[in-house]
Amino acid sequence: MTTRRAVSAAVAAALTAGWAVAAVLLWHSSVPALHFQHLDPRAYFSARELHDAASYSRGARWLWVLTTIAQLAALAVFARFGVRWARESAAGRMGTGMLLGMLGFALVWAVQLPFAVLEVWWARHSGLSTESYLAVTLG
Repeated sequence: MTTRRAVSAAVAAALTAGWAVAAVLLWHSSVPALHFQHLDPRAYFSARELHDAASYSRGARWLWVLTTIAQLAALAVFARFGVRWARESAAGRMGTGMLLGMLGFALVWAVQLPFAVLEVWWARHSGLSTESYLAVTLG
């Protein structure tokens, strides 16, 4: 074994040991309970505001779930056809890797885009955003 490999192995072992120690210390830590019984949201917000907040949160949660399902479906399609696309590529190993990376990125972006527009619509509908649809589409 060369000196360089021995040093690399020692550094890797030290980093692994440090990570393990940090994980054990974090595992045994705790967060204080944040129960604020003396704070009642109804004392600060109207019933309409609380209802609107719950409605917005419910809609945002469903949009997130649908976005996640669509992205996982896109990645499943990519996993199904990615091998064939790699075989059909004549770009060499590096070019094929770049091609597959860009195809995967574009596929997930294209699937996510309608949901991003829906999220902006939902925020605008709820009076929480003035962001334009063009900014979301191009941004």
